[in-house]
Amino acid sequence: MPATPQEVAALRRTFEQEHRKPARALAELLLIGNVLLESHEALEGRLGERFEAFVLESLEDEGVSHSEFARAVQALQDLRSTLETLDGLPG
Repeated sequence: MPATPQEVAALRRTFEQEHRKPARALAELLLIGNVLLESHEALEGRLGERFEAFVLESLEDEGVSHSEFARAVQALQDLRSTLETLDGLPG
């Protein structure tokens, strides 16, 4: 059975409460950006390096530590995996 809008909202709210806004935004940017660059075969090479540098510089500018960022990235991946699993359950 697909996740209800209330379940999705609750999971998203938990993610938002546990991670600061700049860490969440940059985690999402990293995951989406990597997928986009990979789909254009541009993740490896100069463009991918510049994207990574932008994310790392933004972390520093926003006062987000690498460990805080890593936790946000992992939590976002877990959230997406949970939602995918819920959507795949028979109704």
